Amino acid sequence: MILRLILEKGIIPPMNVLHLLFLHMVKTEVGACIASNLLVQICDYHTRFCSGKSHCANLLKPGTTIFNLVLDSCVRFAASLRGQQIIELMSQTGVVADAHSIITIAQIHEMNGQRDELKKFKDHATLPVAFVSLYRLFFECLLNLHFKFHDIDSAAELLLGMNRFLESHPMKDSGKDYQKPCFVPIGSQNLRNGLMIQIMPELMQKDSALKAEGKSDLVFCRDKKLLPSNRALSKLINGYKRHGKINELSKFLLGLKEELDSSGQSGLLSEVIDACISLGWMEIAHDILDDMESSGNPLGSSAYEALLTAYNERNMCGEGNVLLKQIRKAGFVMNVVNNSVISKNVAASVGRSSLCIKEAYYSLCQPTLSECLVHEVSDSEKAISPITFELNSSIYFFSKAKMMGDALNI
Repeated sequence: MILRLILEKGIIPPMNVLHLLFLHMVKTEVGACIASNLLVQICDYHTRFCSGKSHCANLLKPGTTIFNLVLDSCVRFAASLRGQQIIELMSQTGVVADAHSIITIAQIHEMNGQRDELKKFKDHATLPVAFVSLYRLFFECLLNLHFKFHDIDSAAELLLGMNRFLESHPMKDSGKDYQKPCFVPIGSQNLRNGLMIQIMPELMQKDSALKAEGKSDLVFCRDKKLLPSNRALSKLINGYKRHGKINELSKFLLGLKEELDSSGQSGLLSEVIDACISLGWMEIAHDILDDMESSGNPLGSSAYEALLTAYNERNMCGEGNVLLKQIRKAGFVMNVVNNSVISKNVAASVGRSSLCIKEAYYSLCQPTLSECLVHEVSDSEKAISPITFELNSSIYFFSKAKMMGDALNI
């Protein structure tokens, strides 16, 4: 109350005092609401009385740290619409968004289902390797929105291209402005008076009290590389199956295999085959085997043996005979009686158990791919229709363009 009265009289405390006040207020939900209201009031005062007075403007302009504190509280207390207002306020006052700002902005856009807004930041996500663990959250948010919109192709492209955004150049002194701000539009890029937010993806505030926090369901960081989790893979596999695009799934798996092989990790394709078989998707498993063989990257004998055994257990003799011909043509050696594998000749690097694959590839406490796929098939039946997110995005676009008639017609 005292601070509000001071602000109403046109008196703004020093920025270091405001930092401490905001840091204390955002610890609770009520305090975070008050802090956001005060920030709006400070920015309004700055805009009305300090525009054109450069010295005064610099003294009274709230800094990136204060905005980060308020944005972070909007994420923690699920105040996504208020967070959107703060993002626009950041643009209007000309405050530069640093790396932490970008992450919280991404989380707010994810909460609001604003995929198009978040995609604008991706073009500026070329980063030093030192920031890979921080920007994992950015790719997590964007990937989750791709899945919500059922845009499987964009999700696959993002998963294969995440590490291309990383640069192995050394970090410079954190206190220097070693990169000029980039401008990212808010709302339509074609509006004459549209808002633009300044971002510096490589900038981090010194002695920041904030720590980037967020879920790690879809993307995790290992050895300074971004990798998809089993849950992300299950969403992609189920999505391609739902759209009948198994050939595209095979291309994605092959690209991901090359990415993992370059990191000394393998076993992914065998686990995918095992997961498909466990769900009774023998046709899909067979198609993937055929696609890998056609691309000149055939799997080992254990994958064929597992599928042949599954065919036999389900009395699918016709499919089993076709697979048996492929096995013999490929030159695999195994003892087969009535399409049943009696003894296996399994390569050491292929067909490992889920536990072994987890130790070599993920080394995280996460469910196996088969378990994730079972849950994903069940969850996808209860998921919100992507049309809902598309309608919300259209309404937001027309509202920002002040085309309320079009927004009401949707």
